[in-house]
Amino acid sequence: MKFILIIITVFTVNLTDAQIITESTQSTATERNNARLIIEDNSGNLHVVYYDNGIYYSFSNDAGATWSSPFLVDNIGRNPSVAFDNNGILHLVYKYGGTTAYDIVHRTYNAGIWSEFDYVYQDAGFIAPVSRPALATDSDNNLHCVWQRAGYTSTPNSEIWYNKYTQETGWGTSENISNSYGASEYPTLTVY
Repeated sequence: MKFILIIITVFTVNLTDAQIITESTQSTATERNNARLIIEDNSGNLHVVYYDNGIYYSFSNDAGATWSSPFLVDNIGRNPSVAFDNNGILHLVYKYGGTTAYDIVHRTYNAGIWSEFDYVYQDAGFIAPVSRPALATDSDNNLHCVWQRAGYTSTPNSEIWYNKYTQETGWGTSENISNSYGASEYPTLTVY
């Protein structure tokens, strides 16, 4: 059974300890996809992804006092979301193809190396743009991804779509989980 929760998170930040990783000129650097953009691994290292004319990655192994030089993961990706699995592998999903993208892709970061991407969702017919993916892992190391897909002729408003990845089968078949005539937007998810 899948559980999807809307979560409001409040952070308290000590601004005197803040450090700028990079300065973005993009008003959409972290966009509004409600996805995880910063995450802590089991060793206490921080990992961050963000948009600045592409998806960038940086990490800190000293609780955010210093950060690695930003690494361009993909120059046409937007709306990143990250999660760790039980093996300490960082997973990243994002919309692929620029502002009007039709695909959601997935990559991993392990031992300092980014994988090539695989498709979570591919719209080969360019029917409806996608955006705002959010990613979570479960205790069995399965990945769960939700995203927003724009409306098209039969359903003019946006819908929320879902796909699941298992080690045995890879990414499954994407499904529309909101399936409503009204607008469904800004998905986020937590798996428990």
